[in-house]
Amino acid sequence: MKIKLRPFIKRGLEVFIMMVFVFFLTNTNEFDKSVFDFGKLNKEVGFVAYAVKNEESKPKPVEKNVVIKKKEPVTPKSYETNNGVAVSNNGELSGSLTGYAADCPACSGRLACTNYNVYKNGVVTYSDATYGNVRIVASSRSIPCGSIVAINSSLTSQPMLAIVLDRGVSGNNLDLLVATEAEAIKNIGRKKVTFSILRSGW
Repeated sequence: MKIKLRPFIKRGLEVFIMMVFVFFLTNTNEFDKSVFDFGKLNKEVGFVAYAVKNEESKPKPVEKNVVIKKKEPVTPKSYETNNGVAVSNNGELSGSLTGYAADCPACSGRLACTNYNVYKNGVVTYSDATYGNVRIVASSRSIPCGSIVAINSSLTSQPMLAIVLDRGVSGNNLDLLVATEAEAIKNIGRKKVTFSILRSGW
């Protein structure tokens, strides 16, 4: 196993070994003390000792604990999202509207149609190229992913536009994505609604 030494420690060991070598030589009759430069040796030993002391006195860097805050979902102030789009009542469907949050017990936090993680990114709306900022709903597989629906309910004075990006409900029922389960229970509950499909699929 190789052991990596810092330069000043390595130099200190070299000086120490040299001092031991000199000690043994000075205790023999064959060593000429006038040839060896003790002044230089003392300077080198002092330099190494200073370097070691200086390194030990340096303050150690403090590790910072990085806390990553998850972006909390925010529900828009109003459910009104029709963006001035004229809605026809042709082909109107009847069903129930409920609400759910991305962190509900049976939810994965990802939208079934796109695999987008709404729990991690904290969103409850979708920006559609044609219809603008609309709400997100789950529907049965009878309504294709990417469909735009106009929902008539007591939540809004005008039809609420939403895009189908999730699954998990049956029949003509819709499940509206909201920020928290508390909001789903308090503001949505289960409402009888009618809705029209403005766009079938993407």
